[in-house]
Amino acid sequence: MNPLNLHLEHSALKLLRVVFRQNPWAAERLSAFSGKTVAFEIGGELPALPPALAGLFPRAWPQLPILRIARDGHLERAPNEVGGHPVPVDVRLKLVWSAALLEKLRTRDPGQLLSHLRIDGDVLLAAALGEVLSELYIDLGGLLAPITGDILAQRIDYHGRRMMDSVGSVVDGMLSGVLGARLRARSTER
Repeated sequence: MNPLNLHLEHSALKLLRVVFRQNPWAAERLSAFSGKTVAFEIGGELPALPPALAGLFPRAWPQLPILRIARDGHLERAPNEVGGHPVPVDVRLKLVWSAALLEKLRTRDPGQLLSHLRIDGDVLLAAALGEVLSELYIDLGGLLAPITGDILAQRIDYHGRRMMDSVGSVVDGMLSGVLGARLRARSTER
């Protein structure tokens, strides 16, 4: 892994820990799944870039690390191998990116996005993750104030919150639709 990706991964996990400290209920909710692993993936076509920018960005989606739920419910990087074998993934959430998905994101209708989300594995774990991700409260202003000052941090927080409210409702709708269908199918099998 190149140093930039390693730094970005480390920073993202550190930020996630801070967000979980702001939302102690989230770690409590996930602690029941201690030791379980989660793979978040993005697939599909990359957005088209202008020729001047095309060389600056990768030609494929980045490979995201597999995460493990720690005993305390926080997410941490899972080891690459266990006993010489690749670490098993308990749930895989894959968003299949396309130009059509981008257009559907603009409608803010989660039902239209279900065809772009693939969930494989533990349905209950996926439901818990969906609940946590859609309900997280991020005090962006509190995180940024020491760096940017109070006024700019408040403005960033306001606009970031508006954007996250839209994304949160889309994620919640996507996961509840897919998981509801999977749970209904599972109950009819029995």
